[in-house]
Amino acid sequence: MKRIKILKCYPFADKRVKLVEGFKEYVGYLGDEKGALHKGIDYVVEPKKEKFVSFDVFSAHDGFAWQGINKNGWGKYVVVYSPIMGNYQFSTIYAHFRCIDVDIPVITKMEVEGFAKGLKVKAGRFLGRAGLTGWTKFKTQLHFELWKRNLKIHKTEKIDPYGTNSITKDYSQPGQSLLGVKHYWITDKPPFADEIFKGEER
Repeated sequence: MKRIKILKCYPFADKRVKLVEGFKEYVGYLGDEKGALHKGIDYVVEPKKEKFVSFDVFSAHDGFAWQGINKNGWGKYVVVYSPIMGNYQFSTIYAHFRCIDVDIPVITKMEVEGFAKGLKVKAGRFLGRAGLTGWTKFKTQLHFELWKRNLKIHKTEKIDPYGTNSITKDYSQPGQSLLGVKHYWITDKPPFADEIFKGEER
């Protein structure tokens, strides 16, 4: 089956952002248990004088956005549901926000409420600022997840947006080519969020 590509841009515009934790397992960079299961991607701006830097976060694809809070996990988070594509629907999770755009409505039951009443957003739309809410070990970061839901059999799975399913050192850094990797971005060199519209109104 041909891979459905959903992501249009990186979920940030700051060129200083680095990928520090891959999908397969933690390397312990952010204080999490080394070797523990991860199932997401963690991005940071490297620390300056022991302090990690916040950055703006944007939607990586078109869809419908909701916000929520989970004090023991994601902290303040946003979920963006894609439109339905045949038997599939994708969603992206953006976690550990410091603050979230107030126009994004609050979600209570993710899989039940779905996407139709969320705030309609385009790829590159501002969602909020990366922070350290939830379980973050006190380091500012963006935890990013891609979910794929098979509507025919009602099954949801977390998938690696890079298609690498590997350890952190095997990942390309933002701005580098993903050519030859079975990733979920529409292009092999994904643009940063501020580049996608090339000056058009968001």
